[in-house]
Amino acid sequence: MAETVDESATTHFNGAVPIKRARTELMAPDSDGQLRRRKEAEKAYGRGRRIPVKSVKDKKLRGNLKALESKYKDATMRAKDAEILLENTGGFLEPETELERTYKTSQDEIKKSVPIATAKLGFDLKLEAGPYVAEYTRNGRELLLAGRKGHVATMDWRVRLSDISL
Repeated sequence: MAETVDESATTHFNGAVPIKRARTELMAPDSDGQLRRRKEAEKAYGRGRRIPVKSVKDKKLRGNLKALESKYKDATMRAKDAEILLENTGGFLEPETELERTYKTSQDEIKKSVPIATAKLGFDLKLEAGPYVAEYTRNGRELLLAGRKGHVATMDWRVRLSDISL
């Protein structure tokens, strides 16, 4: 397939004629989709124009800027990939009426309305030493409980009691 040549464009002094559309059939078949996906990610999550790395004369600075640009590109692609996690809104309690309060929902009511396998994963924490603050790690695996009276506990909440050998 030949390039599409713009006949109305003026030719350069050496006879070169600008083309409308560059040839892309030499690219790998999936790279076109990747390029489109990267452009969508940069449009939605990008931070703006790229740093003109080639114009920097200092080698160390140019290397640092290239690494920084690579990190920005990876971050935009990861943000685009994370969109799949936002597709559904499960995991929330939705009141049926405006007067219904979700904080009055008990654990037993929740266990009745979820699948059996999920209901079996439930456990009770009896914390009698005062008000507690709960905080999860970024990946959601570890749980930290801190009480006002000085009690601190960490746990891997995904490990079931049947998995622990005493």
